[in-house]
Amino acid sequence: NENDIARSYLQQAADLFRELGNDYYLGIAYQGMAVLSFGEEAFEYAQTGYEILKETDDVQGQGMCIWTMGDAQYEMGNNEEALVYYQQAKTIFEEIAYAEGIANVNSNIGKILARTGRHEEAYPYLINALTIARKSRFDDVLKATYQGLSYYYAGKGNSELAMDYLDSMVVVSDTLFNRDKSEALLEAEARLKTKEKE
Repeated sequence: NENDIARSYLQQAADLFRELGNDYYLGIAYQGMAVLSFGEEAFEYAQTGYEILKETDDVQGQGMCIWTMGDAQYEMGNNEEALVYYQQAKTIFEEIAYAEGIANVNSNIGKILARTGRHEEAYPYLINALTIARKSRFDDVLKATYQGLSYYYAGKGNSELAMDYLDSMVVVSDTLFNRDKSEALLEAEARLKTKEKE
């Protein structure tokens, strides 16, 4: 979670890949910096990554950059612009059958539509995201989609279902948190064992 340090390493990597003339990894480094940034800065990194990856055959990477541009627009409060980028990313992900990407952008689209009162438009996106996330156990997507469905049902005046989906979101959040803690514990134990051997 040390985003500034992670970004500085990615910047160093980007400088080296530029020297090497390796556009694929250069684009990936910029996309990584975009994910670790916020708002306008994230948008600029993602846009740079996209322009670089357009010259490669990494279609998924191009889609990831466009998705991140959508996230950046959403963070800046530009919902309509975010929707445009999410739809573009969705088209790419559907062409290459990238299920996790499809689920994520559908969840994001549904959430924005639900929050801005476009409930009937939101529902199919949220249900699509929910179906994929449940089938493939994409817990991050599941959490975001539960939040979107809580917005949807709150907007429809069904407070009981809105609360049910909020409760489900909390359960998934707790599961993800505990999994992260477990992974961190395992990593700490592995480091300790290595030091003991040394």
